[in-house]
Amino acid sequence: MSAPAPLAPAPATTAALARLHAGAEALWQAASPAWPGLSVEVVPTIDSTNAELMRRARASHIGPVVLAALEQTAGRGRLGRSWVTVPGASLAFSVGVRLTPSDWSGLSLAMGLAVAEALDPVVRLKWPNDLCWDGRKLGGILIETANATATEPGRHCVIGVGVNLATPTLPPDA
Repeated sequence: MSAPAPLAPAPATTAALARLHAGAEALWQAASPAWPGLSVEVVPTIDSTNAELMRRARASHIGPVVLAALEQTAGRGRLGRSWVTVPGASLAFSVGVRLTPSDWSGLSLAMGLAVAEALDPVVRLKWPNDLCWDGRKLGGILIETANATATEPGRHCVIGVGVNLATPTLPPDA
């Protein structure tokens, strides 16, 4: 008896993934001249883009990279809270880069302001990392770091961004 054939993704999921790939390609084309070695990756499903880049950082396998996912099965927010990522209704990505600032204290605020301004002038930043629109949480930013190797200065920094594009419909027990 043979194994059942894998299920084909729904047309909406296929379309959302195609849009994410197109956006990733446009980002790479715009950013790579100023950021040599930049990699922009898209995956359909992952546990967490931040968790994946942290695994790579701890294994010293991280260059400048943007990792986007259509769906996260174990996305995280501040204080370990779960972050639901619904295909087509959310944008989830993480940026991994080695940084050597003398002071890390303003990074969360700087990233929050940059993302809020990039989205829309009406998006507000709620301290320390929540993006708000019309009085509701629109998204959030999670920053994590890992030590670089003995031969590399600085720390590996992973900046995760999650943005709700539509209100997800969740099961009653979620």
